[in-house]
Amino acid sequence: MPVQSVFGYLGPNGAGKTTTIRLLAGLIRPSAGRAEVLGLDAVADRKKVQRRIGYLPGDFVAYPDLSAEQYLRYLADLRGGVDWAFIEHLANRFDLDLEPRLGTLS
Repeated sequence: MPVQSVFGYLGPNGAGKTTTIRLLAGLIRPSAGRAEVLGLDAVADRKKVQRRIGYLPGDFVAYPDLSAEQYLRYLADLRGGVDWAFIEHLANRFDLDLEPRLGTLS
């Protein structure tokens, strides 16, 4: 399996956490300066950056009747396919049950 990293980004309300993450994900442009992610310019190489990172916003909305597994497979298909063995590896690593319907999760 490739080496993967998961980061938590902590700080008080209003510190700019969401703005920073959105800038790094290429969802907004900086008003000055530049940002790099994995050696890629977050604006000029936005599509390449987005292929290599994951971002789950706080106001996430999904299909409530799909199971977690169904939704992950749906998202994987949108990206052109994902190694399902890696998804299962992560689910096991984090002790996640992929069977519940999304609408029942907090």
